Amino acid sequence: MATILLANAIAAANPFWGAVISMAAGFVDQRLFGPKAPNAAGPRMSDLSIQCSTYGVAINKVYGTTRIAGNVIWGTNFVEHKKEESSGGKGGGGGKTTTYSYTISFAIGLCEGEITGFNRVWADGKEVTDKFAGDNPAIEYTLYHGTETQEPDPFIEGIETSFPVPAYRGLAYIVIQHMDVTDFGNRIPNFTFEIVRKLNYLDSIVKEVSAGAGLHTQLGTADMEASDLAGIPIDGFCVSSEKTYRERIEQLMMVYTFGAAEANGKLLFIRKETYNRFPVPADFLGAKEGNGGEESSYTIERKHDRELPKLVNVSYLSLDKDYQTGLQTAVRPNSTSENTEKIDLDFVITDARAKELAEQKLYEAWVRRSTVAASLGPWWAFLAPGDILDMDLSGRRRWVQLTKTTLGVPGVIKVEGGTDVGGNTFRRTERMVDAEIPSSVPIPPSAITVEFLDIPRLPTDTRSDPVVYLAATGSPFYGANVFETRDGGASWILKTQMDSPSTMGMITTLLTAGSTEVWDEGNSVTVVLTHGTLESRPEVDVLNGYNAAVIGNEIVQFRSATLIAVNTYILSGLLRGRLGTEEQVDKHSMGERFVLLKSATITTLPAPMSEWYSTKTYRIGPATKPVTDATYIEKMFSNNARLYQPWSVCNVAGSRDAANNITITWVRRDRSGGAWLDNADIPMSESIERYEVDIVSGSTVKRTLTVITPLVTYTAADQTNDFGTPQALLKVRIYQMSSIRGRGIGKEVIV
Repeated sequence: MATILLANAIAAANPFWGAVISMAAGFVDQRLFGPKAPNAAGPRMSDLSIQCSTYGVAINKVYGTTRIAGNVIWGTNFVEHKKEESSGGKGGGGGKTTTYSYTISFAIGLCEGEITGFNRVWADGKEVTDKFAGDNPAIEYTLYHGTETQEPDPFIEGIETSFPVPAYRGLAYIVIQHMDVTDFGNRIPNFTFEIVRKLNYLDSIVKEVSAGAGLHTQLGTADMEASDLAGIPIDGFCVSSEKTYRERIEQLMMVYTFGAAEANGKLLFIRKETYNRFPVPADFLGAKEGNGGEESSYTIERKHDRELPKLVNVSYLSLDKDYQTGLQTAVRPNSTSENTEKIDLDFVITDARAKELAEQKLYEAWVRRSTVAASLGPWWAFLAPGDILDMDLSGRRRWVQLTKTTLGVPGVIKVEGGTDVGGNTFRRTERMVDAEIPSSVPIPPSAITVEFLDIPRLPTDTRSDPVVYLAATGSPFYGANVFETRDGGASWILKTQMDSPSTMGMITTLLTAGSTEVWDEGNSVTVVLTHGTLESRPEVDVLNGYNAAVIGNEIVQFRSATLIAVNTYILSGLLRGRLGTEEQVDKHSMGERFVLLKSATITTLPAPMSEWYSTKTYRIGPATKPVTDATYIEKMFSNNARLYQPWSVCNVAGSRDAANNITITWVRRDRSGGAWLDNADIPMSESIERYEVDIVSGSTVKRTLTVITPLVTYTAADQTNDFGTPQALLKVRIYQMSSIRGRGIGKEVIV
């Protein structure tokens, strides 16, 4: 029977490979199924980018091409060079100028050999490849490729005459001679080298790692087979000698999605997408001996969401950024998990490949959250770890990749594996990675554009305290402070802070009057935004409150927002006079304000009743600047408490009796709530129900009638007193009254 462990002969001869194959990462990624994720510690700046001189430091080994710093293994003292120059002057009064420069010679151990050479060189992060180029380079050097036959460097031997100079066989190193360090602050700069080693195919690397672990890799006597990995190139892989062979093979498996399984006493490295796949009929499950054995044909265990990662971070050496350490993240939104899984790689890969890898590992973790255990008959004895079974589980065809096959009672094969390993799991898909924003000096905060919104209370505002709404934006916007003065500017009090910029702009076409009772399909308006974006919404969304904005002083909702130029939209499909602002429908002008009413970007300012109708002075500016900064603007505002002003009434009707008495009726509206509950009248926000009705002639109010119900009678006698005779047509204005705000919005009609 094949198990996830190697055959006894191989495992006994080489315990390392027993450990490699025993981890599920050998074919299904142990990070996702095992009790503990492998700790793949990747390259840090201290490993690859910072040059040092340390005794006993680990030696790097390079596959393909990568960038490393190395270790200073030998050096001389600084040599001072003195230069004197005469400075001329009249009458022979010139003097001398003395300058000093310094040179040094040193050797840097690079990596385990044998290497092909190097392509590029950096000193303190600046590329200096040209100084090493040509037959007579500006920096004189000798490169040793790390062969087993290289001899000691004659330049070092000429200096170190008191002891034998080692040949450093097997170590690639560079000897730099008499380097002028004036441009580097009279010190050895931090050199990094782009090292090339032509062993850059996956099968060759796996064979070399296997040989290092003691396995025979030659054809005919091989303990392992990696032909399935042939022709797969790598960009670069750099590991230190302190990394075990197991750690090296783990990383190769993780990045290049292959696994290991034992068959016929040989270790096989196989790409995961090429594993064998076998259909298993449902009646083959649940094999048992006699009347005993399994109670069910299979069992499934499923991990809880909280056991799985929400984030996977991949750290790597970026091929796109000259081998600097990169980080790519994959996130599963709306997950209840708070786990973050980190993968540190010693590999040189592109940013797109790292993004792909992060998404793949996160996908695998969730797709393979279930494990299956089943029993099969002796016919299935050929199965090996890594094989994929196409099984009927709970009426659904699912793929199960085996992590273990063992012999149970005679004739019963027990298998275990992870579910839902589809062909797309390991299929390469190119990822687009956003370009990195170059570092730059932060843009200073701009002056703040602010609008005080004296409007009815928004439906999303469930508080009862008096406030005024504010909208603000800037470019850039780092938050805004709102200060108020009560002594003519001698002192300022911080009233509120704004964290999020509002979607604001200006109307560039005239919005003419339209219906407030049905959709206004005849009008549209053009808005140019200074910040934010707009979107179209379905009609039902608009009816449920979306896409509301202040245009001038009217609250308008829009169904369609068509982008016609940069930050420029045409709004159509309008609902007019929302939240009781019908009286503003015909009061528009060019260039008036536009503010999207979005609760997350609208701030409130306390507005106590004692301060209503008084003009106050404010200073508004960036939150990162003091109130005295020149970016602050002053703005005066008078709060007319529109928040508490009753809305206008509706459905006004008039009737006349035989005696010429005119009866006027209407329907009350409320500034808060308004839902029709249990077939009863809507709740009322005012403390009492009271109305005032003006009888109007031209611009003159002839009479004001006060009632406590939505009905009033204007008698024929009063008509005669006011006009000299009963009226055929009558102009009236109706106001609902507030005990704290006075008259509401008037409704003027002819009855």
